[in-house]
Amino acid sequence: MELSRTRQKQYDNIVDSAKELFIEHGIETTSMRDIAVAAGVERKTVYNYFASKEELATHVLVNMAELGEFFSLGDYDDTDAVSGYIMLEDILHKWVERYRDFADALMFSFQYNYHFNRESQLKDLLSPAEEIRKTKIGKAIIKGLEDGSLVADGMDAEMTSLTVIRMCRSMIEKQLYRSEAVNAELGKNFDTLEHAFNIVLRGLKA
Repeated sequence: MELSRTRQKQYDNIVDSAKELFIEHGIETTSMRDIAVAAGVERKTVYNYFASKEELATHVLVNMAELGEFFSLGDYDDTDAVSGYIMLEDILHKWVERYRDFADALMFSFQYNYHFNRESQLKDLLSPAEEIRKTKIGKAIIKGLEDGSLVADGMDAEMTSLTVIRMCRSMIEKQLYRSEAVNAELGKNFDTLEHAFNIVLRGLKA
């Protein structure tokens, strides 16, 4: 149902306030009352729009433009005259270059998964086969399997795409949360994310 201009403004204000609080203080410690106070409305008003904190957090997640932007990084598309491997390599290198620019949004998505103990509803991270084929990584892997630049060996394109997305997402999470601990363990500053992505690329390259 379409909201009136006033209600839409109130709705957007609640969502924006929730996003700021979730990112700054975390999902677990942020209450619906906190969100209401930040938005300048009564708590019952927040519940008029969202039945629970989970529903509100889910709305924030799936509409977070920064996440969509991050997972759309990459200079090539499957219509360009480059191999699927070059497409995939470009995407992962862009993720390495830019992941810290999107740290707040990425860490919120990790919090969401942990707090609600289930896979993210973000389309780029968990989607049916037809949606996987629309993602940058999905297009790169499908093209690579077709043009021979990626190891085929009977691999399913959709499952391979989803597996690579989940693996890389997990690596980014560890880099954001544990980079200092890893560097202390190694005794030197080391970009484990770039190293891990290079291992993924070598494993897939034909």
